[in-house]
Amino acid sequence: VTVDSDVEVLADGATSARANTTNSAGGFVGVGKSDGKSTQTSTTGAYLAAGSLVEAGRDVTVRAVSLHTADGNVRAETGGFAADVRANMTANLNHTTTAEVRDGATVAAGGHVDVSTDARVDADVESYADGRGFGGGGYANTIVTLGEVLSGQSEPTAASKAARNEVLIGEGASITGGSFSARAESSKMNVNPEAHAIGAGFVAIGNAYSLIGVKAENL
Repeated sequence: VTVDSDVEVLADGATSARANTTNSAGGFVGVGKSDGKSTQTSTTGAYLAAGSLVEAGRDVTVRAVSLHTADGNVRAETGGFAADVRANMTANLNHTTTAEVRDGATVAAGGHVDVSTDARVDADVESYADGRGFGGGGYANTIVTLGEVLSGQSEPTAASKAARNEVLIGEGASITGGSFSARAESSKMNVNPEAHAIGAGFVAIGNAYSLIGVKAENL
């Protein structure tokens, strides 16, 4: 490719998952349980192929951007002489975001050469358990993980493999220009798990648990 102007190779990927569940129960003995789970896996990549030639009079940009959004609300409520209420919310986000100049590629630019990624995460999930009675128990658990959780893990409390956000320059690649930048960044990393548990009565138990497990690599 030979042009007098800019050359842009762009990849833009987005995933979004929502899990909402509600459970209400009542009676002499009230038992309520709600479970919500969301899982996202994505690959976003921008690259110049191996052995390719790109000549630009101005700038050359190779950029991959990904956005991963999780939204969930799990509610369990009950009332009775005895109440046992449990709400569990689990969200897992895993991504591979790459910008590459592959082996043997040649880039010649009159201006700036930018090879970059931006992997963004926005997770806002909540669990709410309300158990009220003569003996009332409310148990709420919220877990958010970033990275790959392998199948067969008994408890997905941490990712086993990292989410990857990387810039790669291949063997024998040549890049010339007025300036050059290689950046792997995460401009947004918002992970907000909330757990609310209420137990009310002569004997009452309220137990709320939130966990963030992040395993990520910016290379």
